[in-house]
Amino acid sequence: MAMKQGDDLPGGYYFAAADGVDAAYGFPQLLLVSEEGFVHWKYKVECYFAEMKLEDANIIDELGYKSFDLRRLDSDPSGFGPLVTEIAIEWATLRGGILFPDRREMSQSAQRMWDKFSERPGFKEFIHPTLGVKGYRRIGRPVTMKKLESRNQLFRKRWGPGPKDPATAEYNRLSVDFEK
Repeated sequence: MAMKQGDDLPGGYYFAAADGVDAAYGFPQLLLVSEEGFVHWKYKVECYFAEMKLEDANIIDELGYKSFDLRRLDSDPSGFGPLVTEIAIEWATLRGGILFPDRREMSQSAQRMWDKFSERPGFKEFIHPTLGVKGYRRIGRPVTMKKLESRNQLFRKRWGPGPKDPATAEYNRLSVDFEK
């Protein structure tokens, strides 16, 4: 199955990115939501990731970046996992880190998806010094994030119906915090 892109999103849906107190467990979280700003029972595409501060206390010294762990990636309908992971890699990169797969468990299909990032241009591979798993950072600008934002398919915490004001929409761009 080919990786789904923004063109494949159901009509009227976009990715909402939440962080801190607004997100599950206080971790950065991506959810597919309807234009009303709510998760719909028909589509469940979500993930969150956590910074591994205690487990990887020395990773900054060893790899030069923070360590993030992708957690609970769900995609129904299937096929959005790679797109959500790519957004999460870019977001982790902008937060000064490397995104590693869930350390607790990984299916064979998830492993195949992660292995494909090794072959893709624009991503730098790192090997976790303790676990030996591959993790990734985006090289350069956040390409996927910017593309989705330009098409109004990715916003930072825009729960509920929001104003259609372009200035407000620009404020809600996930990447805006990292351009300052």
